[in-house]
Amino acid sequence: MIVNIRRYLQTDLGKIANDLLSSKRIVSSKGMPEFNAVSITDMWIKNSLSERTHRSNRLVALSIPVILKALQNLRRNENHFLYFTLLNRIQSSKIHWISQNNKEIEASETGQMPIEFYNELANMLYRMSLSMSPGDDLFILAKFTLRLLENYTKITRMRLKIDTLYKCSVVVTKTQSISYFDRLIEIIEEAHANNTHVSNTMRKILADISYIAFFTETDQVHKLESELTGGLFRYGKHMVDLELMDLFYPTFIRTAKYLLLSNSELCARKLIELLDAKWNVRLQDHDLSELVCICEKNAFDDTLTTLQKLYPNDVVVRSYNWSVKDIANKNFEEYVFDLKNKVMTSNYPLSDIRNASIMNLKLTQSLPNLEEMFQSLENIGKKLNNTPGEQQLKVMILNSMFLYLAQNSKYGKSLLFLEYLVQSPVYNLSLVDASNVNTISYPGLHTLFRAVSLSTSTTFSKFILFKQLKNSPQLKFQFTVRDYCLLLQNNSMKEMPSLLYYYLYHFLQAFGNDFYTSPNIWILPKDISSILEGHKCVPLFQLLAGVRKMYCTTPQSCTSNKLTRLFATRFPLDEKQFENTLLQDLNELYAGMALPNGYSLDIDIHNAERTRDALERLEAALSQLPIEE
Repeated sequence: MIVNIRRYLQTDLGKIANDLLSSKRIVSSKGMPEFNAVSITDMWIKNSLSERTHRSNRLVALSIPVILKALQNLRRNENHFLYFTLLNRIQSSKIHWISQNNKEIEASETGQMPIEFYNELANMLYRMSLSMSPGDDLFILAKFTLRLLENYTKITRMRLKIDTLYKCSVVVTKTQSISYFDRLIEIIEEAHANNTHVSNTMRKILADISYIAFFTETDQVHKLESELTGGLFRYGKHMVDLELMDLFYPTFIRTAKYLLLSNSELCARKLIELLDAKWNVRLQDHDLSELVCICEKNAFDDTLTTLQKLYPNDVVVRSYNWSVKDIANKNFEEYVFDLKNKVMTSNYPLSDIRNASIMNLKLTQSLPNLEEMFQSLENIGKKLNNTPGEQQLKVMILNSMFLYLAQNSKYGKSLLFLEYLVQSPVYNLSLVDASNVNTISYPGLHTLFRAVSLSTSTTFSKFILFKQLKNSPQLKFQFTVRDYCLLLQNNSMKEMPSLLYYYLYHFLQAFGNDFYTSPNIWILPKDISSILEGHKCVPLFQLLAGVRKMYCTTPQSCTSNKLTRLFATRFPLDEKQFENTLLQDLNELYAGMALPNGYSLDIDIHNAERTRDALERLEAALSQLPIEE
């Protein structure tokens, strides 16, 4: 199995295994002659050498538990490169293995390794897939996973682990590929035919769970409903082992959320009820909170009532006098004033109303273009006062409209909306208040980062947006880690490395001291580290290693100056000079070119100037306000 890793991971699996044997070893100490160099993996292998001498004296004997522990530690630390390096090192020659009970396992002529390594590798592939979206890397990972499963089911008989099959199935279903999924089902059927450990019941459960995951992943709600009704919902109470239900939990909870978001409330509610009633599966706190939030936003009162019965100490059902059905025949303005009246005559604050999805629904139904949106805002603004409740209603409207535009159009439309708000004395202050809402992911001006990340001609626009918000004392804009994720994820290390270093530098200046897990341990957030790993750039990794070392060895009061020195050679620290350099680089790369991804330098520069002008107008409006004492 492992002997074929190089063949099956030959292409771009994050370049993890592609260059393993051709890359330089990671040397344990500096200045040591190369012929005496000892790599980290050499030391692990040395530590795993068995004291037992094989009778032929020609074969190495390695301890399975020691190597397995090293792989598990690498997996937990997400060190993919060293993980696959170690696997390649131990498959490069015939090895006798010493099991946990000190029994010797003969070296395989076919290069197959002990079953423990199949199970461990399945865990690694599963973990890697969780942070991937459908694309080339995921297809390569899935292709390798299918080959792993084929070998696994062939060499394994009584020791086959169901959780290994399940975790591999998750990797494959995430590709949304019908051909890959069909092959997965074939392998499950073959496992039942060739392996006495896979009963007919277990075969059916594995296949049903795979179908549920695949239909959820591929947005086939009607097929999902049929699969649940004809499969899982008919299972007997003792058909599935409780430990397996815990294993399948991520699939079940993802499916329940998807069903609710697809307006299949009845099916979602039945799934939630059966998990508790038949298999005593309790929802984790964050999943329960998310389900409650979805139900409140979409007025799924029956499911909320079910959740309250199952979790009486954790779920409170508020009584509202309106729902999606109540507003189905109303236009957007009528809906807003209906909402205002309901709130003013109730005891619940506006922030508690389950509004976002319903308001977005009304936007989609009633305001298909910007002209109608602006007219509705004018009409609504004339009838709203500046009382706290009505000001909060304005904030809700603006956030919903911003998010609607960011998700359904290019940056240009979001920019037009910003320009309209900046010039409106009714809404310009609400725009600033909207940016400070902390109950939604992208409030107010934060939504602009989402808009530029979803558009093509926004490299320079994004820089100007960031620079203006960062340097404005009037706006008092508070950046979030999510903002920086959007800034970092779409920058090409090949084409614009200085821009990526620029955003990374300011991110670390803002948040770097927040990432200590203990006094001398510093770890980047997973979202940020995944984005940076995706650039697959050695100079970037070397810089990050220096950053990590600096944070681990420097008092927090001194990190800012040292960070500046680390980045000083990566981009011009003078912001005006950097802006000029960036514009020059863009001109050299893209001026007059028709690019396949639709990028236009002229549009980018034009939108950047509009962004700068709009934010400067907003600053000017704020500077004229009386200073609060």
